[in-house]
Amino acid sequence: MKKFLKTAIFGASIVGITFSSSVAGELMLDEDGDYTTYEDAITVAAEAAPALGGQNYDLDPSTNTPLGNTIGRTILYKAGITLNEGDKVRFRLTNATFADQNYYLIVCESINDRELDGDNAGDAGYKSECFELGNIVGGGNGEDYVTLRIAKPPGVTVDNNTIYILSANNDTSGNTYQTGDNITIRLDDNINASSNVSISVDLAEDVGGTALDLAEADPINIITWEKQFAISFDKGNSTIDVSAASARKKFVEEGNANDILISNEDTDELASSGRITIYNDSDSSVEDYITLDANDTLEVTLGDNSTDRSAWDYGGNRVFIDWDDTNNTGDQSGNDGGNDKLFDPNTHTASIPGNKLPDHGHSLTEDVYLGVDGQNILNQQTIPISATLSFDEGYDAVTASDNEFITWRIGGYQAIIPYGMNGVIGASCIINNNASSPADIYVDVLTAEGISTIGSLPTNLNLGSLDGKESGILVINGDKIKLYVNGVLEGSADISSLGENRRYSLRLTVTADNNSVYISCSQKVEGEVGSRNMPIYTNQNDVNWRY
Repeated sequence: MKKFLKTAIFGASIVGITFSSSVAGELMLDEDGDYTTYEDAITVAAEAAPALGGQNYDLDPSTNTPLGNTIGRTILYKAGITLNEGDKVRFRLTNATFADQNYYLIVCESINDRELDGDNAGDAGYKSECFELGNIVGGGNGEDYVTLRIAKPPGVTVDNNTIYILSANNDTSGNTYQTGDNITIRLDDNINASSNVSISVDLAEDVGGTALDLAEADPINIITWEKQFAISFDKGNSTIDVSAASARKKFVEEGNANDILISNEDTDELASSGRITIYNDSDSSVEDYITLDANDTLEVTLGDNSTDRSAWDYGGNRVFIDWDDTNNTGDQSGNDGGNDKLFDPNTHTASIPGNKLPDHGHSLTEDVYLGVDGQNILNQQTIPISATLSFDEGYDAVTASDNEFITWRIGGYQAIIPYGMNGVIGASCIINNNASSPADIYVDVLTAEGISTIGSLPTNLNLGSLDGKESGILVINGDKIKLYVNGVLEGSADISSLGENRRYSLRLTVTADNNSVYISCSQKVEGEVGSRNMPIYTNQNDVNWRY
């Protein structure tokens, strides 16, 4: 934790709280008992805040906090004026109350670096005695304040620079202050991560009840909250191979073959990927942290209800997170070998227990591997991802999502033609291939009137090709879809399986660069002379066409 020099702390600001010029009193925190430098507040995992409501938080560094860590702070007070016999000071907490215990003000010669009673007691005359100077006269024990009255032992002198300890024990026989005597506070029931716990001296008065305003002290934080965990994603982008050999069932390979898990590439012929990173306070800025165990769970869901998973290779166990069960302190490059966390084919979720997540102070990055089967056509789509880290202790869950985690794009041109009819009435389109090389043309039936089972519709129907700088006419009616080039039939596809007079929609794929293909369509309308222009849709994942 950040330390402040003793000589520099007074009149400064602590943890974003500025001292007022109208008071001379000051509050400080000590962590390690050297009393020469002072610390920030205890930083506690924000995710745990709601679950800690109503719990005692012992500021003794040798006693476990509610999160199981040995963290503590000693609360020090400098009045800025000389406190006399019978004077009172009131300490007040925000977002917490004082636990059920006794409260005292203690002064120690070693902390004040001077003799307080003039007897030069201690080895070799070293100033080492401690004295009780104040005891509770109001509040405490469930209240958000405690009032202490000054009662000085005979011969003990204090001044405006004397540093007092707010203590839960008045046993000074050891001559040195024990941090085990630090006070315990009770966090408010409704505490949350925006509710820092602070302490102030909001009232000081002499024995006659006259205010000693200068002895008041502005608040300082005892506990602040900081997020311990975070989840992030690195996107993946894959291009669907439109070549005749692939027939849109594979991706365009990036880098070397099958190297996703051992490189920074995100595409193999039969897989695409992105990456997930889990951060567990990787900069170790959270002092009182959550320790993960096997009952905590990270759940990662790939895709949503609109995702096309028809080509995902669940059967081959090739949809997984390449997780390393044995490496909790950093990323391991390469295939982690047998520790794959498979996505469930029904829930599309992979689960990782908390004891396999990175330890406190570390992060871990791993591949989210999406294998495809090479048997089904790959469609353009963006695949979302979401992740939730949940805790069995009731802490706030940590969530993250990316709606465009993995993107599949066609390596050519695609358009959706929303209207066709396998009867007399239909449509026609002019297709221009402005590329310099030939391009193959395929059609898929996307939807068909009266047919609800998408998998039964004709797909990947080859209509032939267009040479570079060539145009063709696509005729969409009857029981065939036909492509004419220079008035000659180039190719056709049978769609008679749809039945007679069925309206349908098509997806057209041209294996040429997206920017070199142009298409326009017109629709024949029954009972009308001529035709009307028909819209087409490009770069769409699917279409919901109403007949």
